Order: sequence, then structure tokens, then C-alpha cells
Amino acid sequence: MTFQRYEVECLCKFTRNSIIVTKTEIGAENKLNYKNIIYMSFLFILISCSNTFNNPLIDMGAKIKYDDSNPDKNIQIASVCLKSSRDKDENLLNIKNFITDIMLSDKKTRIILFPETALGLYYDENSPEEYQMSVAETIPGNATNFIGDLAFKYNVYICFGMAEINNQILYNSQVLINPSGNIEAVHRKNNFVAFDKKSGFQSVENYTIVTIDEIKFGLIICADSNSKWLIDKYSENKIDIVLSSLADMSLETEIDFLSRCLNSWVVKSNKTGYEGANYYEGHFGIYNPVGSQVAGNKNGKEGYVVHNIGVHKK
Repeated sequence: MTFQRYEVECLCKFTRNSIIVTKTEIGAENKLNYKNIIYMSFLFILISCSNTFNNPLIDMGAKIKYDDSNPDKNIQIASVCLKSSRDKDENLLNIKNFITDIMLSDKKTRIILFPETALGLYYDENSPEEYQMSVAETIPGNATNFIGDLAFKYNVYICFGMAEINNQILYNSQVLINPSGNIEAVHRKNNFVAFDKKSGFQSVENYTIVTIDEIKFGLIICADSNSKWLIDKYSENKIDIVLSSLADMSLETEIDFLSRCLNSWVVKSNKTGYEGANYYEGHFGIYNPVGSQVAGNKNGKEGYVVHNIGVHKK
């Protein structure tokens, strides 16, 4: 059976919740034999869910060359791979050190991205909700003020994840602070996994778009990338760059599916190392609109990458 890669990509991007089988896909002369039926059933299972995307299909694809010469706009962005401790003050100091190192060595950096729940652990297996309540803060609060001072000092946007407390409700949030030291935007996680629920976080259906230097950004927290509703919103609004804060324990795929779905750049920041029994692989980086990594680190160590992204008008 012949099933072209390009056709699968189009199905993922434009139909997502259905598979269309045509004679050209299976061969005009070929009948659907038992093996073909199993194969097509497998594909249907992978992309039939109406509310989520699935990575495996995208990772089947071949790499595609992307030409980012002569862009309409450029912006330099840094992404950080961070090891978190239980102690919020230690994590804030670590964040400060990364910001200082980046800005002293790459002064043209416009945005610095940090992982999900960067102020503490993503998941405490012994007392998940109690722990998140202990590190959660209001927005604005002490942590955002601390990082806001650094944003003002270095004239840079800083985006990071944190546990937010608002009227005694816990949110898994992502904060963007502007170079004036003020809060530019707050995104709250939409699409939950079991650890979010056990930690007591509340899900909120929201999408967050900001414009920086005439470039349109969409904010995402980890599993949000599997929310069809959210990705559709960003697709409709023709996002140029996604800022994705992760606490991702999965293995890295060769091709970034979100980049291809949105035809956008994706910047990922992730955690690394052990948090209790959970180990974070530390894959992170910057991916062009065809899903290829142009900057990143796969060795699981703390660090950062900086890349000057060229954006074409859509």
C-alpha cells in the first residue's frame, strides 16, 4: 500500500479528526487487503480524537528544508533548560543567574523563556496539592516583582511558568513580563494530564496572543499543545512564534509536530534531571516552521540556547 507522507501531514493539519482514503492513496488497482485495513485502522486511532493532537504520526515524516533567508522581521530569543529544586528561593536565584549570563553574553536577546512551574517542582509525589499551595503566588506577587526587576534592568522580555494562587484557586500559569518590568500577559494551562489534576490545578479554557516588535506570539504550557481548540485559535490568528514552557518527561521526536501544524516557529524551554522519582530528559530548543530544530540541547544538562529567528509574513 502507498500512503504518501505529504498527504498524512495535510490530513493532520486540515482535517485532524478524520481519515480520507482515496484510490490514489492505496493504489487504483489494489484492493484493501487485511494488512491495509489494520494499517488504516491504526492511523484512524492516532488522529481520530477531536480534542487532541497526536505526535506519532508527525514523527513519521521526512525532514523538509526551510529557507529563512531575507525575513520580514528578526527577533533574538533564548530558551533555558532548567533544573528545579523544592525551594522557591533557590529556583529564583537560578533563574536570575541564567538571565544575567544570557544578557551579558548576548545583549541583543529580546526574550528569555523558562520552563513550566519554574519556581518549584512540577509534581510532588508525596503531597502534590499541598506542595503547590506552598510555592504558589499571586500574579503580581513577590516572584513576578523579582523577575520584573531583572527584566527592567536588562531591557528584556522574560516568560516563565509558575503555580498561581487566585482567590484560593490554583492555576498552572505562564507569565510574560515586559522590559518595563510589568506583566504583559498571563496564560493559564488548558489541557491537563494526571499530574496537573493531582496537584490541584484548575483548568481554564483560554488562549493568549501578544505582539512584540510586530511579531505575533502565542503562549503555551506543555500539554496545551495537544488541545485542538487552542491550536485552532492560534492557527486562525496566524501566530508567528509559539513560546512553550514545558515540564516534559517524554523522549524528543525528530520532527516537531506543533511547528508543522501551525506553520510557525516554536521555542521550547524544559526541565531537566530528577524531581523525586520523575526524570526530565531535558530536550528543549528552537524549531522552524517545518519542525526542524535549529538550536537546542539533547544531552539533558542545564543550559541555554540563543537564536536569531527570521519571520516571514503570513
